[in-house]
Amino acid sequence: MKYYNTEEVAEMWGFKENFIRNLIKKRKLGAIKFGQEYRISQEQIDQYVAENTITVVKSDTAEDDPNNHE
Repeated sequence: MKYYNTEEVAEMWGFKENFIRNLIKKRKLGAIKFGQEYRISQEQIDQYVAENTITVVKSDTAEDDPNNHE
């Protein structure tokens, strides 16, 4: 199993390393702590992404469009 450190995950996602550490401290992203370092598995990354993905449903009617102010 592949493990990443917080710096690598931050780089993959385009965030600062502190953001990733905060996700771990808030228990929103799973990780293993080795001494002072965290390691995040690919499975934990995939789980976080799956749990935080918002599915967009395309509507064919104007009634369902929240930007339609008619």
